[in-house]
Amino acid sequence: MQDFISTSSSFSSTSLLQKRLHYIIHNRQEWWVYGIFWQASKDANGRLIFSWGDGHFRDLALAKVHNANVSDMEMFYAVSAPNCFLSEDDLIVHAYNSGSYVWLNNYYELQIYNYDRAKEAHLHGIRTLLCISTPHGVVELGSSQVIQENLELVQLIKSLFGQINDHGFNFVPLGDPMDTKTITMGSDSGNSDESSAMNKDSPKKRARKSTTAKNHVEAERQRREKLNHRFYALRSVVPNVSKMDKASLLADAVTYINELKAKVEELKAKIEVSTKKLIQKRNCVSSSAVVDGTNINININSSFVDGMEVEVKIIGVEAMIRVRSPNVNYPCARLMNVLRELEFQIHHATVSSMKEMMQQDVVIRVPHNVTNEEAIKSVILTKLSFA
Repeated sequence: MQDFISTSSSFSSTSLLQKRLHYIIHNRQEWWVYGIFWQASKDANGRLIFSWGDGHFRDLALAKVHNANVSDMEMFYAVSAPNCFLSEDDLIVHAYNSGSYVWLNNYYELQIYNYDRAKEAHLHGIRTLLCISTPHGVVELGSSQVIQENLELVQLIKSLFGQINDHGFNFVPLGDPMDTKTITMGSDSGNSDESSAMNKDSPKKRARKSTTAKNHVEAERQRREKLNHRFYALRSVVPNVSKMDKASLLADAVTYINELKAKVEELKAKIEVSTKKLIQKRNCVSSSAVVDGTNINININSSFVDGMEVEVKIIGVEAMIRVRSPNVNYPCARLMNVLRELEFQIHHATVSSMKEMMQQDVVIRVPHNVTNEEAIKSVILTKLSFA
């Protein structure tokens, strides 16, 4: 990564464009991490397109990550080189068409404005993103700090990148769609020779190179767009996100997944303990119930069988039945079928569900010959266990 940035900087260090970017990054009081000039040109169909003209990354920021992992801002700067902008929905195109500037310097502005580049910049730690329109392209500046709007800086950049004759810029006119617009110094013989060599290429060769480059740019753009959508989806399901950069998001997702695994193991342990207790109780209790004149012999330990818990409370001529069970295999329908088989008259019923468990509260009219709460509980639990 450092080789890419240093090579890019050294290759064009003598150009006036590189000097202008270097001046803004290193001589201004604001802490700008990088500067990019997006050069305006036209494609084979005559559409206005913005591609990498030149860029500069702050050396001090590179020194901080020397012999360490590549920072998010370095990555964002490096992968910007093959980018190409031509849609009116792109931030660079919008800034150029406005003839002014776009200054985004807080979380809400970077997120609210529906610009993929602004969202991607924020994910890589950029807190201030500035795009300034010039006659021949757009100057983009990025910072890891929040920088307030400064019209004096905007005018300075417009002046530095807007003069042509006085500062020796030589822009290829935008009227010819087959020309690739380049910025060179009038006194720079190396760049002049390179420009002459490019002009000697045949139109077919230039068109073939242009098509290959565009296909590569489009494929890279689609890959980055898909990756960003995946990160947006991941961020929406992770409850606690410490920071907005991608590395922190991935770390938070790993932590969250480990917490879920721990909860699953804890629930499994609780289920095993409950099952063992249930088996032990089943082997120690036997009861008999009589409902509506019918003798029912049941071997049952308590009010808790197969994850179901039944409670019965008789008050006068009514009885309140509460059944808690896992919300599987239609527990509500099973309970209603049991009550119908027992010919219990239902006065009121409520159902609620929480965390894969269902609770049913039913008020019935108690038959005249039934006064034992345990008898009702036992017969309901027995029938539910076989339903």
